[in-house]
Amino acid sequence: MFATEFLADALVTTDIRSLPSACGPFDNSPLYEWLKSYRTVEAIDFDVLAAGHGTGLFSKADVTMTRVFFEDLIGAVTAAMHQGKSLEEMEKTILLEKYKDWAHYERLRVYNIRSAYQNLQRYR
Repeated sequence: MFATEFLADALVTTDIRSLPSACGPFDNSPLYEWLKSYRTVEAIDFDVLAAGHGTGLFSKADVTMTRVFFEDLIGAVTAAMHQGKSLEEMEKTILLEKYKDWAHYERLRVYNIRSAYQNLQRYR
């Protein structure tokens, strides 16, 4: 299968495990639509994914792993919003530790939280 853009972020090289660059907060598209798109791809029968970004070939399990990252990010930010936490509190307390070994974790964790917050505010 070949799919470009959203399945493997522009920062992906040979390993899909990379925090996304969150392109202005997630291309200004509702995060719930991102999840819907990942699930649509997961429903397709394929063995190998050649993505528009990265130099590796990926599996359906890689697509699932990336979707789960987005679900975890959305869940954590949504829960914090419901608890009345400020964005600054979220940036300090949402650690996404499950993903600390992913590429760009240190550089993009806070940016992903900020982008998810902005996206979820916009597309309630």
